[in-house]
Amino acid sequence: DNVYPNGKGHTIHLHFVLPKANWNRKIDLEVGKSFSFSNIRFLPNSNIFQEGSNYSLDSLLAIMNANPSLKIELQGHINAPGIQFIANWQQQLSEDRAKAVYRFLVENKIDSSRMEYKGYGNSCMIYPNARNMYEEQQNMRVEIKILSK
Repeated sequence: DNVYPNGKGHTIHLHFVLPKANWNRKIDLEVGKSFSFSNIRFLPNSNIFQEGSNYSLDSLLAIMNANPSLKIELQGHINAPGIQFIANWQQQLSEDRAKAVYRFLVENKIDSSRMEYKGYGNSCMIYPNARNMYEEQQNMRVEIKILSK
């Protein structure tokens, strides 16, 4: 195992080197593990990718192409703390965002049978009481969970 700083004061112990990685990040492809890309971003209240998401999407595509038997779950998460009356909207938006990544991969010739997608709304926030933009962005993410290799 190699250890790489991720530029945010944390250390990453991972196993797969991304092509053209901007910090030589490695990804652990162990079954049951999850990872995310910090710059898969969406326009506010939508499932449309923001400019700058292509690098991470292309990196995920490279992982899928390099590992043809890999099966994943794309997990959508949002940063919308506890307003119960919009829970259905939160769930739908997070699912729509996970599905957008799914569609990107399918459009780029990844077999749909290798992927599932699910929205988790705000049920798995990293920072439940986000105090700044960094923490809010960590809550708004699409995680990739390894289902099988």
